[in-house]
Amino acid sequence: MRSRAQLDAWLAEHAATSPLNALSPGARERFLYSLRFHDQGLGNADASDLADELHDQQIHDVLSLFGPEVARQVPASNRGEVQTLERNVRKRDAIGDLERQYIEYYKAIQDIEEPDTEVRSRRKAEVFDVKLAAIYTARTLARADDRDLRLLRRAVNDVALATREPRHVDAFRALFAEREKRQLISTGDLETLQSLFVSLRRTGDARRLREQYPHSGLSPLPQFRDPLSKNSGQGALTAWRMDADGRRVTRESVPLDGTRLLVTASVDSSRDALRDISADAQLSAVFARHAQWLSEAPGIAPFDAVKEWNREFPQAPLLMIHDRAEWRVLPRWRAPEFYVIRDGVVVESLSGWEKGSAKSRDALWRMLERNGLLK
Repeated sequence: MRSRAQLDAWLAEHAATSPLNALSPGARERFLYSLRFHDQGLGNADASDLADELHDQQIHDVLSLFGPEVARQVPASNRGEVQTLERNVRKRDAIGDLERQYIEYYKAIQDIEEPDTEVRSRRKAEVFDVKLAAIYTARTLARADDRDLRLLRRAVNDVALATREPRHVDAFRALFAEREKRQLISTGDLETLQSLFVSLRRTGDARRLREQYPHSGLSPLPQFRDPLSKNSGQGALTAWRMDADGRRVTRESVPLDGTRLLVTASVDSSRDALRDISADAQLSAVFARHAQWLSEAPGIAPFDAVKEWNREFPQAPLLMIHDRAEWRVLPRWRAPEFYVIRDGVVVESLSGWEKGSAKSRDALWRMLERNGLLK
């Protein structure tokens, strides 16, 4: 199917035999709502519920409805793990009150059309606060079944990691406590809580998690060295530099005098840009002289991923910013985005990168040339 109209007609004709019938009613409703079509066919689909409820072949059968290209992007099923953990589940063929609230939240965030990641995160958090936040109390969570807890975990996990606001962290911890009582805790739960603790600079709590769950697979945290702690809050821009073996991170000042190039990066989405730049003799020389690559703060940027990045790109190590509020010189955080900074002020920026694209390369080159960075 290449359009919503084609899908609706097909579903009406094949109501009894559709592979979507293998999904629970709530999962089916969410998956269908997540579908976004464009002129070439399916543009977006959320396969989270497919992975939770279906076997690999069943996932393939559903995605094959939208063409072979979509079917090749089949996510791995985790149905076995879900079924093993979830013992307290009410009727699978009905949508309960809590799941209905989650579906309304889900639809609302699917309708947010906002390319800016930070703005989108704020809007998702606003929807969460209105539609779901009141659920995250010990009494209400205790009445939820295991499937409801999984869905509520999905919502609060995304919001807490995006905002790091105390109220959202508290909501995640309330859910964590209930899942812990039921022996539902996963490595993902622990990784989220560790990340939240680190980003809130509660490194002691983050380290104790690994001690409390020795078989969790949580990576050891590096040691933090902060020689600037006594002088923080003086207007300096600071970031954390990881040493070569990944065992220690040290906070340092990042000077912005003169004309410099800052690149906001993600360890996942910015590798192609750096690989292309590193393979280009002219660009790589310019970047070696003028550029600094920045990731988000510790706890938001995964330490293992930063260590891997630095190992692959020793000529362009990532610095993890100390605090987003400190870095208000950067008006937004897109990855990658290339900022020309002159005496602490953004004078021009370029967002995005298409792998192997001469167009991306030429646009970057022209920006560098306009700002005197090719010298």
